[in-house]
Amino acid sequence: MQSQIVCHRCRRVLAYPSGAPSVCCAMCRAITAVPPPAPAVEMAQLICGGCRTLLMYTRNADTVRCSCCSTVNLVRPGNANSASYSVISSYELSTFMLLIHRHVNLSEECGILLICCW
Repeated sequence: MQSQIVCHRCRRVLAYPSGAPSVCCAMCRAITAVPPPAPAVEMAQLICGGCRTLLMYTRNADTVRCSCCSTVNLVRPGNANSASYSVISSYELSTFMLLIHRHVNLSEECGILLICCW
């Protein structure tokens, strides 16, 4: 399985085999240490009551503030707005956010999956 990390010198995204302790960048030759795997974080989703944006949050949160409209959404386990729960690692979450940042102009009007946690 392949994983990704950002080179600490040139900021390029590097692919490497899972379990590698470090990665050598083919462009700048810098060696970037791979952090140990983070523990899994249980995540959930809900639809914002203010603007209908899909929000993702850690399952133990009581409220979730929408980044688009600033509505504070009350989390009620099992309510109609809650989607299914899933378990992802912090690394997967940061990789997902990196992909969003690279492929979406974040200054545009919101309408994408946003993640807010307290």
